Amino acid sequence: MTARYARWLGFLLVALGLAALAAPLGVRAWAAWQQRRLVNAAQPLPPLSPPDPASAAPVPAPATPAPALGAVVARLEIPVLKLSAVVVAGTNEALLAAAPGWVTTTALPGQAGTAVIAAHNATFFRHLDRLRPGDTIAVATAQGAFRFQVTGSRIVRAGAPLRNTVRPSLALEACYPLDALYLTPWRYVVTARLVQSRLTSTVLPGLPGSGPYAAAIPPAVAQRFDLSLNDNPMLMGTLRYQGGQSHALAFEESSTAYTVIAQALRLFFAANHLSAVRDLAAWRAMTPPGTALPPYWGFLPKTAGPANVTVTLDKEGRPLAVSLKVHGVTWNGGPPQTVAVTVSVRGHRLELASITTASA
Repeated sequence: MTARYARWLGFLLVALGLAALAAPLGVRAWAAWQQRRLVNAAQPLPPLSPPDPASAAPVPAPATPAPALGAVVARLEIPVLKLSAVVVAGTNEALLAAAPGWVTTTALPGQAGTAVIAAHNATFFRHLDRLRPGDTIAVATAQGAFRFQVTGSRIVRAGAPLRNTVRPSLALEACYPLDALYLTPWRYVVTARLVQSRLTSTVLPGLPGSGPYAAAIPPAVAQRFDLSLNDNPMLMGTLRYQGGQSHALAFEESSTAYTVIAQALRLFFAANHLSAVRDLAAWRAMTPPGTALPPYWGFLPKTAGPANVTVTLDKEGRPLAVSLKVHGVTWNGGPPQTVAVTVSVRGHRLELASITTASA
């Protein structure tokens, strides 16, 4: 393609992974992002009529003023991934914890140019690598409904320039590897071209309330200690799921996955702080009856990590348990050990079930 038909965007690809993940899991404004979490409760996208082989190229949407940061700008549906999610304007920590984010320095979906939508590899875009050339991506904006066709995918370094097309196109981006819970230097990018458009006024969904999953941490403990990942440094490892069968995608490709993992980490950090101050009463208030004390009781462990996370789902795709396997844990001058943490999920309440030493 000649320079007359393409140019190179001057923006950098969004830094996803733990740079963004560490913040949603331990963001300083914990309640802010949790309350802004989006629920995929909007109506499906309006269907588009079958394309006419003799019809002209899809009509781009006209340019419009940039939406406000945090506003809902689109609804994204990827049938092959069974993904349906609202897209917000912006890619800051709180927004990406709640939804895919439209990169505000790029074109809006359906307008001339390359629209870039970024999302976490551990949630909405966890299965981005399943997309193949020819697969359909549907996007609805306030200007109408647009269907894109996947043209390819590639792995690039963070900060690599992305080609901006004259005609409407779309790029979906996430950190790579897609199971990483840590900052990576690589990005997985899927590109698609517009194949069909229908310009019509569309009402987009609003911002529903926050999700219900919460850790069983007494308010006094939560107020006493900072339970964010920012203030409890620990290298994160990988995320995997087990169970869930055909319903697993609905959980994995949602912000609920972040909420559950983040709450499990808060329980672990709370246990560590209670151990350091030997607060047995608070420990008992935070755990089910009979829960054994952690092996490092009486000390504040240093958690070097990496911490690998496994989420167990029931056959309906609901979380049953979260397991953390934290490597390189030391206390009282002893050698590094691996600690296994089990968190049970009862309804929408996460409870610390056990903390034990484990084999590496």
